[in-house]
Amino acid sequence: MKDYQSLSHTRWDCKYHVVFIPKRRKKAVFGALRKHLVEMAWAHV
Repeated sequence: MKDYQSLSHTRWDCKYHVVFIPKRRKKAVFGALRKHLVEMAWAHV
């Protein structure tokens, strides 16, 4: 049997994780990620 979470009148099986990233923070996160991926790609060439 699945391990459902529950409250008094509801049960659920959450399969998603939602992350809120403000607009300015998104640019910083994806800019750093892009730089890292480019460095990894050039290291293997």
